[in-house]
Amino acid sequence: MYSQNAEDEVVLKYFNGRTGHLLSIGECDGKYLSNSLLLIENGWCADLLEPLKGTFDKIVALHAGNPKVNVHNFGIAYESGIKPFYASGGSVINVLDKTLLDKWGYALEYETTAQFYTWKDSKLAFNRYEFITIDTEGLDWDILQQMNLASMGCECICLEQGNDQVNYRRMKEYCARFGLTKELLYNFENVILAR
Repeated sequence: MYSQNAEDEVVLKYFNGRTGHLLSIGECDGKYLSNSLLLIENGWCADLLEPLKGTFDKIVALHAGNPKVNVHNFGIAYESGIKPFYASGGSVINVLDKTLLDKWGYALEYETTAQFYTWKDSKLAFNRYEFITIDTEGLDWDILQQMNLASMGCECICLEQGNDQVNYRRMKEYCARFGLTKELLYNFENVILAR
């Protein structure tokens, strides 16, 4: 188990031995609190997205030699372009909105820039993904509403709702439009919805 609260085990159990193609947006270093690594170790193909260069390099090293894993050094946001990106000291909390670091009590370690695309501009938008995980520190809703989960073949999705009831409700309502109505897990950080 790698994920924060056994989310990866919940997803693995849901697919019951089946493998497929997963999408992870905001993969961090590929291991710490990963919702995708357990599935990859069980034979899944993956597209892993991480905009921060140092953590992107760790993902590349972790999956070196695995032809089923594609690692992409960009993030998904509400508009395409190179944007300021803020890394917190000693944490995996890295954000586009610097005010969130103060709000959540994290110190800014350094400021950099990173490439972001809208989902449509990412060139991954036409792929099929049975499982999607989005963990982007405040951008999850912005990203989710850019996706047509039905045309992507999504059967199960893990979203960081951040203990925000408004966020949680609108995510559930959006996913329900695409048939993802079964709540497999809900906790302080995440919700997992499935067909």
